[in-house]
Amino acid sequence: MIEALDLAGRLVVSGALALAAVLKLADLTGLRGTLYLARVTRPWVPQLTVGLPLIELAGATALLSARTGWPAAVLSAGLLLVFIAFLAADRTAGQGCNCFGRRSGSSRRAGIVRNVGLIAALVPAMLRGPGAGRLGVPESADRWLFAGAALVTAGLLTWAFRRDSRLRRAAADRGRRRAGRPATLSEASPETAIEPWPAPEIDLPAARGGGRIRLADLPAAGPTPVVFVEIGCSSCGLLLARLSRSPGAAQVLVVVAGAADPAAELAVRYRLTSVAVDQDGAVTDAYRVTATPGACLISPDGTVVDAAGRPAVRPAIGVDAVTDLLAAADRW
Repeated sequence: MIEALDLAGRLVVSGALALAAVLKLADLTGLRGTLYLARVTRPWVPQLTVGLPLIELAGATALLSARTGWPAAVLSAGLLLVFIAFLAADRTAGQGCNCFGRRSGSSRRAGIVRNVGLIAALVPAMLRGPGAGRLGVPESADRWLFAGAALVTAGLLTWAFRRDSRLRRAAADRGRRRAGRPATLSEASPETAIEPWPAPEIDLPAARGGGRIRLADLPAAGPTPVVFVEIGCSSCGLLLARLSRSPGAAQVLVVVAGAADPAAELAVRYRLTSVAVDQDGAVTDAYRVTATPGACLISPDGTVVDAAGRPAVRPAIGVDAVTDLLAAADRW
């Protein structure tokens, strides 16, 4: 009886970990956004975006083996305890428990209860100790188990990142079509542009206070700096920390590619006054932002210009380049 409970508990937790990993990989943008919302995970967003699903897949595999069942049960219980502590202590996560992907998010309390139940399922395996005979994949077949798991994991990672790349390209194409340009950069390469580049329209929801932010409503006395950031981007956080200490921060429009709630939290964290939410990334892509953080200057006549006031064909990309561009705008 105890052997059956041991195996059943490990199978339940293995399935839960595998499902959680697959759903996270299916929505990497949502995973990055969720990780960014919490103070503890914010500095480690790039690492955890890959590392967390890998750990869950490794635990799911090890729980199936008779030889590794006990240590995997102990380590999985420890991982679940970490999740419980995180949900209980870090209320800045904001969106509750997204253990099974952003679209399957549940309340923080439900997440804690679920993880307690999964730990309870592992109790028979942990109590029996490492030396007890247990059901599962036999030691002679472990090499096939782990080799198969490695292949499946590699396939899942390849699929996840290709899918993420396709979604980003699709969003870029939508943005270019809305801006009246061809869908592919090769057909309208910025390097060949000679005429001044009219700034694409900005008409987005404000992250704080409701209402909308429109390019036409912004002050036209000088160049308008527009900074583009993305939820889950650690370099963007570094830039915004610098921007929050700048005396000219109130004149900068920050366009956040991502969901409304993380954008609002970002505005509060960095004390930003003009933050617009670009939920599908269309405006960000219309401004040819290939990586974040990015920024450009919009002249009073509605064209995109560089730090010297000349027509620009692309935004500044990277923390240092954006910082230099904003400093030049302050000198105008």
